[in-house]
Amino acid sequence: MSGRLRSARIWWLDTPRAIRCVVYVSIPLGSLAIGLGVYGDGHGWWDDRSFLTNLASSFASLLFGVPLALVVLTHLSGMQAEVAERRAAHRRTAASVKAFVDAFQDLFTSTERRHTHLWLERLIWQNARLGDLLMQGMAADPAEVETAAANLMALRNRLTPLLSQWAEHLARQWQVIDQECRPLAEAAGLPWIDSRDALALNKIIDDLVSTAPQGPPDASRFRAITSMYTAGLQGERPSTWNRANAELHRDVNRVTEWFGLAHDISLTITGQRLPTMRS
Repeated sequence: MSGRLRSARIWWLDTPRAIRCVVYVSIPLGSLAIGLGVYGDGHGWWDDRSFLTNLASSFASLLFGVPLALVVLTHLSGMQAEVAERRAAHRRTAASVKAFVDAFQDLFTSTERRHTHLWLERLIWQNARLGDLLMQGMAADPAEVETAAANLMALRNRLTPLLSQWAEHLARQWQVIDQECRPLAEAAGLPWIDSRDALALNKIIDDLVSTAPQGPPDASRFRAITSMYTAGLQGERPSTWNRANAELHRDVNRVTEWFGLAHDISLTITGQRLPTMRS
């Protein structure tokens, strides 16, 4: 019961002050008018005064009806405004999330989020395989290392010129979601991404932008390193191999780190953890 009284009190306090003042004045006056009308009926005040009778009864009804109508209509319009606000916030958030997902997919050949996620998983596995080969030292198969390194270089040649601009565009789209849509959604009472996921995604995108390579890859350098690596293995020249192995390791770790970040974003998207994407 106390909960209902508290809710009624909150509901009443949410009513605009001007309307509450009208109610405070009109309801007592209306009660007084009704009392006078009933008393007048009992003492024959209104006999042969039909116009005055209608006027007095209309005035009494007005004193009750107007404030009650104002209260009801005010809260109905407020509820309608809240629904409109929620719909607008949902549409804005849904459009921004779609723009973010589309921006993420722009880099990849597939338009399906699931296919992109699987492709990133395979890519990370291939880089891990090359890393394992490099860890084998001079016992590694030169042909296998050369093939894996060539695949890595082909990937870098295709994607590196696009990475920096793509990462910055993705970061801008995330800023729209986090800085513009989040306050709208919270004000409208819409569910939002978990704060831990939001902080993690912020860090991932910041790292993505800061680690994105600038400019096209140096293909001649990569070919030279691969040749040095193969020559070091075949000719059993440890110093040549060590230098080439260190350079390849650096490239593999850089690619693995960067696409690992992209994989984490893909995991958030495919897991439908962004607002308006939840099942």
